[in-house]
Amino acid sequence: MTIEIRLLLWTVLFGLVQSVATGVAVMRQRGVTFTSGARDDQRPITGWEGRVVRAFANFMETFPFFAVVVLAGAFLQRHGAQTVIGCYLYFWGRIVYWPLYVGGVPYARSLCYAVATLGIVLVFTGITG
Repeated sequence: MTIEIRLLLWTVLFGLVQSVATGVAVMRQRGVTFTSGARDDQRPITGWEGRVVRAFANFMETFPFFAVVVLAGAFLQRHGAQTVIGCYLYFWGRIVYWPLYVGGVPYARSLCYAVATLGIVLVFTGITG
C-alpha cells in the first residue's frame, strides 16, 4: 500500500469522525426529535455547533478532489516525493483546519485550507507531469 493510499484511508476515517461530530452537534442544538425525524426545519445551526456542520461541509467540498487524484495516481502507478508531500499537506491541512474552524479562529484556518488545497494541486501535477 502506497503512502498516498494510506493517507487517503486515514482521511476517510477523519471524515467519518467529522460526520459523527456533525450529528452530535445538530442533536445538541435541535434535540433528538429533530435528528430522528425528517429534518424539515432547515433553519441554520448556529454557534460552535454550526461551525462543526460548516467545517464538515467544507471538508466534503474538497475531499472528492483529493480522493480522485490519489486514486488516479494509484491507478496510473504514478507516485513520488511530490505526490507524497501533497497528500501529507492535504491530510494535515484538513486535520488542523477543523479545530480552527470550530473554534472560530480566522486567518489561520484559511491558511490551513490553502495548504490542503495546495496538497491537491501537488498530487495532481505529480501524476500528470
